[in-house]
Amino acid sequence: MKNRIVFKERIGRLVESIQANDMDALLFNRTCNIAYLTGAVNSCSWLFITRNGQQIALIMESDALVYREESIISDIRCFRMHDPFHLFRKMVKEIGFSRKKLGLELSRPGLAHHVMDMLRFAFPKDIQFVNGEPLLEEIRSVKSNEEIETIKKAVAIAELGMETAIKTIKPGITESDVVLETEYAMRKAGGRTPVLNYVASGKRSGMVHHTPSSKVIDNGDVITLDIHSGWLGYCADLARTIGCGSVDRKVYEAYRGLIAAQERTLDVCRKGETLFEIKKAFYRELKKISGFKFLTGPVLHGVGIMNHEMPYFIFPYQDKGYPEILQSNMVIAVSNIGLYSDQGWGVRIEDTVLVTDTESVYLTSYPKDLISL
Repeated sequence: MKNRIVFKERIGRLVESIQANDMDALLFNRTCNIAYLTGAVNSCSWLFITRNGQQIALIMESDALVYREESIISDIRCFRMHDPFHLFRKMVKEIGFSRKKLGLELSRPGLAHHVMDMLRFAFPKDIQFVNGEPLLEEIRSVKSNEEIETIKKAVAIAELGMETAIKTIKPGITESDVVLETEYAMRKAGGRTPVLNYVASGKRSGMVHHTPSSKVIDNGDVITLDIHSGWLGYCADLARTIGCGSVDRKVYEAYRGLIAAQERTLDVCRKGETLFEIKKAFYRELKKISGFKFLTGPVLHGVGIMNHEMPYFIFPYQDKGYPEILQSNMVIAVSNIGLYSDQGWGVRIEDTVLVTDTESVYLTSYPKDLISL
């Protein structure tokens, strides 16, 4: 049975934010946000939370029976068409919209164009659509003890995936085969894959987003692995670098330098520290490593019901992040910036950690040594 008090507290805090930001209501469609607020996992539902505390769920009629069992929401309206624009029009009259402002999920990746077109058709032109998602994201950024325990389960799934990937790697196997075996092991253990898992070998290891391909892994390749796992709606993030057979000593040098930069960064990831100062600490260490290239950009991001959530850096990335200051019980992934060589290979490392009052505590504990298979 779901702990209704937890969900009611989340909704209560959200209502306070709606009032403080002078909105009439927030409208949710993203599965993870609705699950966080109601307990129901349904990809064909909508949820209104109003400034007066109303909670109205719009659900496809075929899904209503299961939805009622999963959700804490009692006010459920059913629809049969895929796009419930008729119900939206009724909600306009019922909610009132005296402030003419509706919050939508417009943070990355935002809403699809066809969804926005439908909403513009359903709502009067004088109602302004604004990005209301940060209100909920900020609430989500600080985790409860129960959420942290669930993330630890996701971490265990990620480490299983990493172990499987490393055991699968050998000359002659493709990058896609490594991902296939990795995801099969994680799913078989009850986990999920919230976003794409990355495997890249040889020159492809120097790519920023190394989507797995049909490339065959060769002896002497540098291989970067970035594993994303999930457990009961929560995520974990883990990246390591592997050598297939003997690799150049420069690879070890780059990897040691990257680890040093990550560990120095983790030293300052504690309650009250700003994201900007954390970023400066990371790049100060990277600049000590000569002979390699690196990109500039976000150094860390939050991990929770989404693999990438608050706290995170916002554009322009040289400015502050959002939220700007770390708080205890935030869970973050640190060091998603790699080092790259003129020879075409790259190294990568990333860990999921818990922010406390005095330090950051590793949730991922997979060995950091560069393993040569």
